Amino acid sequence: MIYQTIYTKFGICNWFNIDEGVLFIIQILLCILVPYLLGSINSAIILSKKIYKEDIRNFGSGNAGMTNMHRTYGMKAALLTLAGDCAKQIASIFFAAFILGREGAYLAGMFCMLGHIAPVYYKFKGGKGVLTAATMILFLNPVVFLVVFTIFVAVVAVSRYISLGSILSAFAYPGILYMYMTYTKMIEAFPMIASVVISFIVIFMHRSNIARLANGKENKLCLTKKQKQKAEEERLAGKYDDDDDEDINPDEPDENTDYIDTTGVIYKK
Repeated sequence: MIYQTIYTKFGICNWFNIDEGVLFIIQILLCILVPYLLGSINSAIILSKKIYKEDIRNFGSGNAGMTNMHRTYGMKAALLTLAGDCAKQIASIFFAAFILGREGAYLAGMFCMLGHIAPVYYKFKGGKGVLTAATMILFLNPVVFLVVFTIFVAVVAVSRYISLGSILSAFAYPGILYMYMTYTKMIEAFPMIASVVISFIVIFMHRSNIARLANGKENKLCLTKKQKQKAEEERLAGKYDDDDDEDINPDEPDENTDYIDTTGVIYKK
């Protein structure tokens, strides 16, 4: 049940003589359009261009997300990307919750995530939506988030595959949400539908990662200098495939790049 609307809180229909059904349609459209446009603001692309004078989509995996920012520019760049991507999702959720309540917040969360994946400002080529999805879960279901995040951390700690942690966490999300709602006796249809959609999108966006995991060519998380050196040696030996997103088609790099492999992907020294 939609428990907060502009109509019930402020009586705007009476002020402007707007039919309640028409206002409801306007509310839904606002909860779709505004979050999508906010989601299309890609922190990784903006930061890489403003701070480093480069396009992150021309480097590493070609993916405009936090993981590639960390791999290419380091922890500071990754944390700034994290802050920016979380902020746009938070803004989307609060905007929609004010207009259309909890259901509106879930709707906004999904479309902010879609905006991040297919940003209208950047030729519909963005990130994979994991961070925006996680932010939505955190603000709408903190308990569920803790369980999902624990699964992510455990998988990454054991395997050192961030992609595997993201995939398994996304797969588990709908089931964990359903168990939580069953336990609290507050089963809601729309949040469950949204969780399944989000889970499918995240897993689908990692389809190339799934193929590399199956072939043993997925990149591992490298936190120490020794791990990074070993990963670089294995990559140069052809063990890893860094084409992280088959949908990415970045602009042609200039001739003064650090290193270009046979696939055209650029790696920072």
